[in-house]
Amino acid sequence: MKRIIQSIAVVVVCLIASGAFAQQTRQMNLYNYNKFSLNPAYAGASGCTELNFTHVNQWVKVDGAPTTSFFNANTRLGKNWGIGADVLLDKLGMFQQVSATGAVSYGLTIARDHHVRLGISAGYFQMRIDPTTAIAFDAGDQIVDGGTQSAGSLNSSAGILYQFKGLELSFGSKQLIESRSNFNLTGLEGYGLRRHFVGYGSYDIVLNKSLSLKPNVLYRGVGNVQQFDFNADINYNDLIYGGIGWRTQVGLVARVGINIRKLFFMGYAYETPMLNLASYGAGSHEITLGLKFCKKKQE
Repeated sequence: MKRIIQSIAVVVVCLIASGAFAQQTRQMNLYNYNKFSLNPAYAGASGCTELNFTHVNQWVKVDGAPTTSFFNANTRLGKNWGIGADVLLDKLGMFQQVSATGAVSYGLTIARDHHVRLGISAGYFQMRIDPTTAIAFDAGDQIVDGGTQSAGSLNSSAGILYQFKGLELSFGSKQLIESRSNFNLTGLEGYGLRRHFVGYGSYDIVLNKSLSLKPNVLYRGVGNVQQFDFNADINYNDLIYGGIGWRTQVGLVARVGINIRKLFFMGYAYETPMLNLASYGAGSHEITLGLKFCKKKQE
């Protein structure tokens, strides 16, 4: 298939920033405050009803750079079950992806302190190509001449979560079924989903009555490409959150958040580009707004 790009800078940034790590799944930095976005096993894990909205603007000042917006919600049903839903809109140059999924999880407790949850999700995604503003190096390209195209397919994920006191470990697979969306373009394979793996580990260290430290690691893998986030987050009295991290092949990430009356959360994260990316963009911005409704524990 002949090369078509909307902007040379977009290709350079995406390839260098990700080390050829295909961005088919959402990229975010505030996942510690919205873990359901990582793994369906987190549906209902907190025992509360959670609603979160996140918007990510990657590589600001780069024409056609990725922007992602998504809303999700999850809650506990009874003692063991959890449910959740997620709606996402992702744009990258002339590509636009819209998806909606539903999730269910089940948890059990072993020897009082060991908690295990299993989760699955399924839904539908649609990929849309709009080449009207694309820069084509070759005249008569099939994609450009084909105009706006769209196609959809099923999507699914699965995961497991383990919690023991301050320790938390989870592992899941996104796009578990590697489905393919075939556009109305003769001889082209269409858009195929690739299976992604996501692992997360953290440990809460209580420093005093008001302050705690949470070192944590996030793993992403697709094919033979891996990426890691190494983070340290501080929580002051369940009111103010802050953290810093390092994303391999990308750069530093800083984040801050405030929890108002343990009900409303507002967070912001900034990701700095590497030296060889600094001339193309001004980093990535992310905001998260969340609501959490928890039943008061009976005395």
